Amino acid sequence: MALMTVGAVLSAQSDDCRDYVFLKDGSLLKGKITSYDFATELVMTTWSGLEMRIPVSGVSKIKQRCKDDPRRMRLSAAPYSFSDKGWYHATRGTLLAGSSASGISLQHSSGVMISRLFGLGVGTGIEQFNTGYYSPPNYPVYAEIRGYLLQRNVTPFYTLGAGYSFMPRQRNDVQIFDGNNSMWKGGYMLQGQIGYRIGNHFTVHGGVRLQRMTEEWTSSWLSSFYGTNTYLNKRFELGIGLLL
Repeated sequence: MALMTVGAVLSAQSDDCRDYVFLKDGSLLKGKITSYDFATELVMTTWSGLEMRIPVSGVSKIKQRCKDDPRRMRLSAAPYSFSDKGWYHATRGTLLAGSSASGISLQHSSGVMISRLFGLGVGTGIEQFNTGYYSPPNYPVYAEIRGYLLQRNVTPFYTLGAGYSFMPRQRNDVQIFDGNNSMWKGGYMLQGQIGYRIGNHFTVHGGVRLQRMTEEWTSSWLSSFYGTNTYLNKRFELGIGLLL
């Protein structure tokens, strides 16, 4: 979207329009943008004829004013301003949809971006895989990798995570699954997400989640009747997030 906007600006420029480049140090430059590379710099010719090469990292925003609408300054293009390297903090709320049951998830992860395409972090959260009837909560702890595919303010991204999800070990006198008293144990978890980062701070995503858990149950009517059930929850994910 941003590249299309820049292309439209450059193609539509004439002597009737003036570009305003606002710098992060508070300076304002006026003239005509002749080229724009999101990864490195923009080239601007001032009205005195001076050609200036301005690093994109120092640009705050760009606006354009034309004689056909002199009272209005139109936003021409926003430079790429997301930090490719350094610490990140990501919080995500997700719906977990399955063929037989659905649930909800809230996760938070923190880590460091080594480059735009690769970052490494750790995360935790609270989840419930079946909100339709009693289901114990899960508390995942996992490692993740993530990356952003394009050097734009709106870009596809990916995350992959793996770890272990803990569950309350003891559930006393809880009548579930045909009147059984159950103790639960967590297991491994795997997840993959793809989506879009929108601007610097918002994300939307979809994905797949696998979660193993074990139930050790005893009949509430006959204590000698007991067993162990192992479950592998398979869910599709759909969620939104906040990125800092």
